[in-house]
Order: sequence, then structure tokens, then C-alpha cells
Amino acid sequence: MNATCSSNGQCLNTTGVAFCFCNPHFNDSVCSTCEPLYYGPNCSPCLDCGEFGTCNDGISNDGKCDCEWNYAGKQCSTPWFFYFVFSALGLLVLMLIVVFVIVIVKIVKQRQSQGMVQGLVESVSVGNAERAPLL
Repeated sequence: MNATCSSNGQCLNTTGVAFCFCNPHFNDSVCSTCEPLYYGPNCSPCLDCGEFGTCNDGISNDGKCDCEWNYAGKQCSTPWFFYFVFSALGLLVLMLIVVFVIVIVKIVKQRQSQGMVQGLVESVSVGNAERAPLL
């Protein structure tokens, strides 16, 4: 029997039976696939996707983590809510909220000070009227 190995292994025939001796992290009978948790044409190791993700492994895949629906990040370690809040879009939204609150506070303070000025004007007018000379 004659084994045909891919370029990821070496054909060995020591006892009349040929077989492929695969390069590290390649497997199957002709060394054409990666071992689990390895990916790409060189069968590179996957990232640790933690308990909330799985590696997109395999010789034709990219090795990135596929996260559970409520987790995100390179290694699926961040709950989705926190990932959104601290991502660029989340920071933009947070900044807009802060600006909105600052504007509202300034408007409220401005209206309060206008009310205080109006009250001061009224008390001064009343005070002057009381001091007006009698005719």
C-alpha cells in the first residue's frame, strides 16, 4: 500500500505498510486537517476562549473565539453589556449622556438664578416704594 500524504506530513514505509507521519498539530490519515483547538494552514494554536466561547478551529478557519450570545471580546471574557459600555460606541453614548446632564444642570441653575434675581428686583422695588417721600 502506498500512502499519499499532504505537504503537512511525511510518508513512512518501514514494514511494507505506508502511513503518514504528520507535522505537529496536523492529523487524519493524510495530515490534511488540524487537531482540535488548532486552526489555519499552519495549524496554529487557538486563543483560550474561556468558559463562554469556543475556538473557530480547523484548517480553513480563523481561530477566533465564537462567544455565547451574552459575552463578547477577543476571548469571550466580557459580559456583552460591559463590552458595549466600554467600547468606542459605548464611550460615545456615555459622553453624550454626560453632556446632556451638564446642559440640563446649567439650564436649571440659570433658571434658578433668574428667579432669584427677579425676587431681588421685586424686594428692592418694594423697599424703595416704602422709602418714597410722602407728599
